Amino acid sequence: LEATELLSDALGLTKELLFSRMDEPVGARGMASFRRSISLRQRSVPVAYIRGAKEFYGHTFTVNRRVLIPRPDTESVVEVALAASANDSSVKRVHDVGTGSGCIAIALKSARPDLAVSVSDREQDCLAVCRINERRILGRVCLSLQLTDLLSGVIGPLDMVVANLPYLGDEECERLAASSWAEPMAALHGGRIGVELTLRLIVQAGSLLRAGGYLLIETTD
Repeated sequence: LEATELLSDALGLTKELLFSRMDEPVGARGMASFRRSISLRQRSVPVAYIRGAKEFYGHTFTVNRRVLIPRPDTESVVEVALAASANDSSVKRVHDVGTGSGCIAIALKSARPDLAVSVSDREQDCLAVCRINERRILGRVCLSLQLTDLLSGVIGPLDMVVANLPYLGDEECERLAASSWAEPMAALHGGRIGVELTLRLIVQAGSLLRAGGYLLIETTD
């Protein structure tokens, strides 16, 4: 599957077109690009970083080593947020904490353009990638971006807070670092036992959410 993705990218074809043209020779330029990609993958560089792209909730997001690669599991946060907002017309303002590539916020805004969606992240590099994805997927600048730690400085009241925060502890992060894990450790490390950031967010959200508001968090069990 990974080789198919990399060969499709090297030839500038969709996977469907690639399979329909399997009897055609691969040109020198395409083969050179494919071999470069395979070489990177053999050095444990994730396919998403090699391609510079990852599919999430029906959209293709730009990703690089500055941001966590979006996971399919995180699509459940989008689905729950959309279901809650569909059933509650008072949900107008949604804030995505630790947005990274912006995948949650942009998927929500794409599905519900009427929502006022804002994001925050403690890394300027992440906000830069989020802005790239916003312009490319949504076609305009419509998200409010804020460089801050969790909800510090964010103005309420909010109707909904969504987040996929780092939730790995010291021990697991040390193990990943020893294995030369490609993704930024800041996007994985949630504190000594992994839940510290989540607990801080719960406290902060309590003072910013309006009565009856929603806090949706992806975290470890």
